[in-house]
Amino acid sequence: MVDLCTLSGTLRDSAGVPFRNATVTLRPVPGDIRVTSGGMIVLPVVPEPEVSDAAGLIALTRAPGKYAGSVRDETGRVSPIEVSFPDLASAPLEDYVGKVDVVIQTSAQLARDLAQRYAQSPVDTPVAGGDGFSALHHAAKAAQDRVLTGQDAAATALAASQAQAALVLTEAAWDAAGLGAGAFLNTGAGLAATSVGGQFRVIAGAELVLYDHEAGGVAVEVPGGRTFTTAGVQTEIAARVDDQGIADDVALAFGDPGLPAAWFDHDGSLHARLVDPTGAPTLSDRFAEVTVGSGDVVAQAIGWDGSRYDPARPAMQPHLSDEFREVHVDADGNVQYGLRWNGTEYRAPVGDPTIDYQWVEVGPGGLVKFAQRQDGTFIIGPRPLIDWRAVIRSGDVWLVAQGRAFRVTFDGSGGVYQYLDARAEGLLLEIWRLTVATGAVDVISYPMTGTIAAPAGVTMIEHLPGAGQSNLVGISAGTRVTTVNPDPRILMFPQGPRVFGTQHGQFEQHIRLQPFHLADMVPGVEITFSSVGETGMVQQALEYLPAIEATTAVAVSAHGHGSTPYSGSAPGSQPFLNLVFAMRWSRWMAGLNGYGWRWRYATYDGNEGNVLDNAAHRVAAMVELQAAYTAEMRAMTGSLDGQVAIVYAQMSSSASYGLSYLSGMPEGQLLAAETYPAILNCSGPCYDVTYSDTAHRTSAGHAKVGRLRGYFMGRHLAGLDPTPLRPLTAVNVANVITVSFHVPSGSVWEINTALVSDPGNWGVTIHAANKALASGVTITGVTNLGAGVIEVAYTGTLPVGALLGVAVAGTANAMPGPITGMRSNFAARVTGETHYDGSDLILWSCHKAVPIT
Repeated sequence: MVDLCTLSGTLRDSAGVPFRNATVTLRPVPGDIRVTSGGMIVLPVVPEPEVSDAAGLIALTRAPGKYAGSVRDETGRVSPIEVSFPDLASAPLEDYVGKVDVVIQTSAQLARDLAQRYAQSPVDTPVAGGDGFSALHHAAKAAQDRVLTGQDAAATALAASQAQAALVLTEAAWDAAGLGAGAFLNTGAGLAATSVGGQFRVIAGAELVLYDHEAGGVAVEVPGGRTFTTAGVQTEIAARVDDQGIADDVALAFGDPGLPAAWFDHDGSLHARLVDPTGAPTLSDRFAEVTVGSGDVVAQAIGWDGSRYDPARPAMQPHLSDEFREVHVDADGNVQYGLRWNGTEYRAPVGDPTIDYQWVEVGPGGLVKFAQRQDGTFIIGPRPLIDWRAVIRSGDVWLVAQGRAFRVTFDGSGGVYQYLDARAEGLLLEIWRLTVATGAVDVISYPMTGTIAAPAGVTMIEHLPGAGQSNLVGISAGTRVTTVNPDPRILMFPQGPRVFGTQHGQFEQHIRLQPFHLADMVPGVEITFSSVGETGMVQQALEYLPAIEATTAVAVSAHGHGSTPYSGSAPGSQPFLNLVFAMRWSRWMAGLNGYGWRWRYATYDGNEGNVLDNAAHRVAAMVELQAAYTAEMRAMTGSLDGQVAIVYAQMSSSASYGLSYLSGMPEGQLLAAETYPAILNCSGPCYDVTYSDTAHRTSAGHAKVGRLRGYFMGRHLAGLDPTPLRPLTAVNVANVITVSFHVPSGSVWEINTALVSDPGNWGVTIHAANKALASGVTITGVTNLGAGVIEVAYTGTLPVGALLGVAVAGTANAMPGPITGMRSNFAARVTGETHYDGSDLILWSCHKAVPIT
């Protein structure tokens, strides 16, 4: 066998045109893999690329064998190339280009193959070539070969075990990275690497076991210190093998069946996986040599084209995966060109036409400056291009990239869903999910791109969504009061606080919300939408901010559905599913951009469609919705703790529906807040604000109602009593009824006739048990005793079951508001709080009928 073979001649393309001044890059096929005693996978070094002359003439010198690579000519054109180097000292280049399918064997290899073949023949067949040897002659030699083969198998097994050790170690390092303890194959190695008082982890099957290093060189297991290590992490690799460990497209695999550490495809490409906690890329067959330092951290990698990876390179460079047979990087480590195995190309800054964008202009650090999506829309950066790897662990989907793991789902362990596959394609994550109960298979897609415009110092995104009907989305005269972002910590989706499941301008959510309706998180500001103005969501967030830490930003989104009863936004309805989708998306975006995420409060506003329902129906509806929100939140966070409290305003427009006294709908709203103050909070009525018609508030009204909702969220969070201003008791003694009110702490009681006109007797009325005005009873005076107490004098006889009403009586078909409709003048001014226009934040007494005792 010769040591080297030189192929000489003119390098030509398929049309016979010479490749002038062309760079030729070759790598061995299938190549070689070595595993060091330290568990490092090391690939063979490839010689530097060679260059043809001005006429295309070149001389290539390699060891005999198969090679594949590429040719880049002087114009930048790149073409794949395949070359077979024979067991000869020299040969014409043109005879061996494109001949990788030809079996290349050295004379020694050929002899051994023939010996084995004829030794196993059932007849004494003469050996081809006329050397006179037969199968019988080779029997003894075959036995010797089998001994050698057994030694080779043992060596291969050792390499396999070492490769698996490398895989386990690196996975363990990834899992243990945030736990402050290294991972070792046994306790002896862990003790040797630590000192007394330190901790280390040892691989035990599918677990990492945490040990304390105690005096005398003793390893003591830490109770509760066992954690997950290898099971399920390598689903990307396991998908390539069958029950026997190797699939049809795998020629050779190293590692345990079903979990190979590395393998060769039949096309000769090598796949090796090292999971690295420091942010290095997941290494694949684009690298010719990998150097692993202490702690299984990748120190350097050399590509087949001679390019190098170094951890000091910019973090946002696009790390191309093993779909590429060749990658070229610039001096900064940024990928400029990639050639896939299927012959297609990646070119920077043009971008990748197989992903989200038709074309992309990439700036420094790999950030997109400008791009056009496949649907024709445009984005303006900077936006990171991130290479994620999707895996399924413990029944849930994870993304792993740049030393960081992000859990996408949290419901796998509950047995509701089974995740069949998860893969990252370009900038899109695709999840295949089986619903266990029905057998239905869903494909869920998330674009893995986007930014959050949170200011520096923010580490947490808290989302405050809203549901209900038209008043939730601010149906009004198209004006806005919040025309600029009032605080950089308030965020929203790009189209504004309103997030609809439609592309055509309606506020009804009749279609399923899709990712392209959401995209980034941007500074929050109210946006005019199809003659619709303020929603109140931004003002709500502004009032809530002082109650939370300065490192948290608040995202808002309104998901109203006009002209619908409660059933139109109840759990299972499309608007409900759209709200949940938006919450999952914001949680996704937060994790993708390195922020924490939480959901503690939701807004509910409306359902005038239920105005004639009884109070019990409204209480049951609010309890049902709160339980559904909480269940969704827990699924998104993976926690069994915490509640989503719903904060809402009491409806004040029941008179506009032909009623002259309080309906069951607002009565039930208040009853729900009184019964379940830990999870349902009522901020008070809406009769103090202006309306544009008999049902819908103006933009100013929406802003003020939103501000009050935010105030009550803050009270609830601070542990203060979150129930509103309202009458509690009415005690009758000698034709004088003493009425006591609940006045929220931090506010000062007052009788206010300046902002709300007096409907007579400050809004106090006396009713029969059926809520009709009591016949033969006349109020002669109402006296303010201060501190939330009034006296009501009357003449006549109270009927059985008499009720004292506050803001209960009104004129049927009347517009609500400060000068019309059901209202009262009992108020409490909040100390130190103002609205957007500088006016004081005032709490008004709820609509309520109290039994007279």
